[in-house]
Amino acid sequence: MIDLKIQLILNTILKHIVSDGKVEVETVSKETGLSENFIKDIIKDFGIELDANTIKADPTTIVIKGWMRGFDIVQFALSIGWHELEKLCGEIFKRAGYEVALNFRFKEGDKRHEIDLIVLHGETLFVIDCKRWSRIRTTALKNAALAQKERAGAFSRYIARNGLALVSTSNTIRVYPMVISVFSPQIKVYEGVLVVNLYQLKGFLAEIENYLYGLEFFETRIPRLI
Repeated sequence: MIDLKIQLILNTILKHIVSDGKVEVETVSKETGLSENFIKDIIKDFGIELDANTIKADPTTIVIKGWMRGFDIVQFALSIGWHELEKLCGEIFKRAGYEVALNFRFKEGDKRHEIDLIVLHGETLFVIDCKRWSRIRTTALKNAALAQKERAGAFSRYIARNGLALVSTSNTIRVYPMVISVFSPQIKVYEGVLVVNLYQLKGFLAEIENYLYGLEFFETRIPRLI
C-alpha cells in the first residue's frame, strides 16, 4: 500500500525544487506537518541529495524513483512544471530504448515550429506534444491532435532536406504525431493521431506494435545520418 505521507513529502519537495531549485527540510516539515527526522529518513531512502538541511535534486529523477516504487505519477506531474513534464516523458522513452531530443525548433517554409519531444527507435519516430492539462475537453484534444499532425508533416519535410540529429538504423523514417496528456480516460486516436494518458505511457511502450496500425504517419527518407 502506498504511503500517503511519503507521497506528500515528495510532492512538496518537487514543488519547491521546480520553483526555487532547492528547499529546506524545515520548510517541508512545516508544510506537511511531519517531523524533520522522518523527512530526512525518506530523503535518504530515495537517494535524494541533502546538503546540511537543504534538499537539492533533479525533479525528473525524484519522479522516476517515486514512480518505480509505485507512487502516483500524475500527482508528481502536477507538482512539476511544463518543461519538467517533457523531461519526464523523455526519460520514460529513454528507458524503453528510444533516442530522445527535447524542445526542437525548426522552420519549414514561412512557418516556425517547436516540438516538445522527439523520440526515435529504428524507423519509428514520434513527434510529441506534452500537455499538462489538469482536465481535458474533447474539442481541445482534437485541436491539439490536428496541430501536432501539422507539425509532424512539417518535420518530415524538414528532415528529408536536412537530415536527422538522432541515430537511426534506417534512412527511411516513419514520423508519427502523438499527444501525451496528464489526464485522459484511455488511449484514443483523433484524426489518426494517438493520444496517450501519462498513466498508460509505460504500457503503451510495451505493446507499441499493437497501436501503430491505422495511425497517421509521414514516411520520409533522410539524406544523411548525423
